[in-house]
This record gives sequence, structure tokens and C-alpha cells, in this order.
Amino acid sequence: MSVSGTARDLAAATPGIRDWILSQGLEGTSLAALLEGFALRVVQAGLHLSRAYLASPAVHPEIRALNLTWRPSTGVVREGVRHDRFPNVFETSPIAFMLTNNMVRHRWRLLTPEGREGYALLEELHAEGDAEYAAHVVKFGGSATTALQGVALTVCTDRAEGFRREDLAFLNELVPPLALAVYRIALFDMMTSILNAYVGQDAGLRILNGEIRRGQGNRLSAAIMIADLRGFTAASEKGEEELIARLGDHLAAIAEPIEAAGGEVLKFLGDGLLAAFAIEDRPEPACAAAVAASLGALSRNDAVNVKYGGAPALPLDIALHSGEVFYGNVGGGSRLDFTVIGPAVNEASRIEALCGVLDVPLLMSADFARHCGHRTASLGLHRLRGVSEPREIFALAA
Repeated sequence: MSVSGTARDLAAATPGIRDWILSQGLEGTSLAALLEGFALRVVQAGLHLSRAYLASPAVHPEIRALNLTWRPSTGVVREGVRHDRFPNVFETSPIAFMLTNNMVRHRWRLLTPEGREGYALLEELHAEGDAEYAAHVVKFGGSATTALQGVALTVCTDRAEGFRREDLAFLNELVPPLALAVYRIALFDMMTSILNAYVGQDAGLRILNGEIRRGQGNRLSAAIMIADLRGFTAASEKGEEELIARLGDHLAAIAEPIEAAGGEVLKFLGDGLLAAFAIEDRPEPACAAAVAASLGALSRNDAVNVKYGGAPALPLDIALHSGEVFYGNVGGGSRLDFTVIGPAVNEASRIEALCGVLDVPLLMSADFARHCGHRTASLGLHRLRGVSEPREIFALAA
């Protein structure tokens, strides 16, 4: 920890730190790197800092807010606050008090119980040795997004006398550019998480890199997986109250093994999904990964059926095929879909329809079976709708 700087020292350091903050925003560094770099620079300038904290909203299926905490001994620790925890964490915080009272900055002296005002967080900080807590809230205007409404920055010092007037003036000069850099970085992170959630990580990256014209994409070889819950349509007609929650559990049971095996979930198809495993030099690794994902999905789907034991079971049917596909943008006008299309996808869909007919949960084409790395058994030739010649269909050998 540096010796406290004079007002002149802090004022002299302000332009350089401000320029560094703006450069980080323009370069698009991470929020963690931004906070750590900011904390180290203000300490070096002479601000006696024992903790710095940054809170930013998140637009993510699982995370509602991102909390970043810096201490000299630990560096930056990142925590995502889940949606179900957020109301309790936020509503009992000093930041909520500031927002309710339309405050942009406030400070709490932590050395007395009265100064801590009963906040659990401030009690914890006092127990850790902090003497003062100063908070800044910056609201983002405009209509670009209602989810990214602002950012909170808080700092602590463990000096018994707390922050000096020149310390707070120094911080007040730096908070606006810091908030602007946070906005730029958080907005990009938000775009990335939204695209990852709706189109998948690889497709999302391609879209962010500018692949947004109809017909833009490339042909590639892939192992294709189509999965579908048998009996879901009939179950949905009964109007089960917990049907949506149950569907989410089933789809998670299918999708998570795919992602763990290196596949990409390209589209949810109501009560099923379409996924692909890119084939690089040889088909064997992709096909083996697709089988591993399928077996994991079948096992986890069985566990979901056990969980909802009072309702009819929803067996999972999976078809695996391999071939060349077009991977890119299809659609019309300004409304596009980033997915895979081609005869191989259609054929995989037709194979999946045979699962119920043959009462076998996992079927594969001859091309796929040849490279999957498992013992397989032929189930004979079968006609597939829209395919001119009969196809030999395989299952894993018992």
C-alpha cells in the first residue's frame, strides 16, 4: 500500500489514469482487467485503498448481475449472482438504498454500529478491517437497452480517519470515464452472452464477426444429431401445470452432454433439438463425441423421467448421421437464422422418425456407424421419406 498522496499528487495523476481507462474501453478489455488496472493505478497515485468493487447487470440465462471485487492480497475475484439469489442480495444492499433515494454517491463510516446502519455487507467489511465505504452509482441513459441500466463502483479504505476530501474529489473525476468503459465492455459481453444463448457459441462468434448476410456461410462436414422427446405432444394436450418446467429439465439433460462433448446445439425444435459436431481431418473424433453425448443425454433424460415419476415418461429418441452441410445464414429479408441445412440434415430427421417405429432410442446411418468407434448392429434397410434409395440403419450392439 502506497503512502497517501497529496491533493497535488492526485490531481497530477488524474489525466494519465483517465486516458488509460478510456483506452481500455476502446480496446475492449475485460471488466476484471479494467477494475484491477484502475485499482493499482489509483493506489500508486496515492489513494489509500483496501478494496474496490464493481457491479454490472448481466443479460444471461443463469446470471442476473456480475460482481467483481479487488483487494491487494487477492486481486480481482469474479462472482456471478444467479437470478434466484439476486433479489435478496440486491434489495438488502447499500446500493439499493442509494437507488431508492436517487443518490449518485454516498459514504459510510464503518467504525461505529450507527455508521454501518445495520447492513450485513458493511458489518462484514468492518470485520475485515475496513474503516470507510464510499459508493458511486452511474445510470446509463438512452434506449439502447433497458437491461444495462447502470454500474456501481464502491471503494474502501482501512485508514481509521477514512477517505480525505481530496481522495473523494480524485475518485469523482475518474468514475465517469470508468463507467463509460464499463458500459462499452459490458454491452459487448451482453451481446456475446445473448448470441451464445440463442444461436450457440460458434455461430454467435461468426455473427459478431460480420457473417450476417443471407446465404453467407460455408460448407463443412459434420456429425449431425437430432433428438426428440417421444410422447411430448400428447402430454402437452393434457395441459400439465408443470409442463414447461419439465420440458426445460429434459432439454437441459439433452443439451448439456452435447456441449460437454464439444458439440454445438444449433436449434431447439420444440421438444427436441438439432446439434452438430464439426469434422476436422477425420470423422472418428466427431462421431465418437456424438455417441458419447447421446448416451449421456439418454441417461440424464431417464433421470428426469424418474424425477417426474407421477407423470407419463417421455422417452428420448436420437438419430446420428454424418455428411456435408451448409453452415450459415438462411432466411428472408432482414430476418435470418444461423443454422445447418442440407440433405444430410433431412436424412437425419427421417432416421429419427424410425426410432418409434423400431422402438430403439438411438439410431445411426451406415456412414456414421462406420466411424463411431463402437460395435454396432444392422437393423436392415429402411425407406426414408424423401430419400430415393433405402438406407441401412444401425444401432449400438448389445
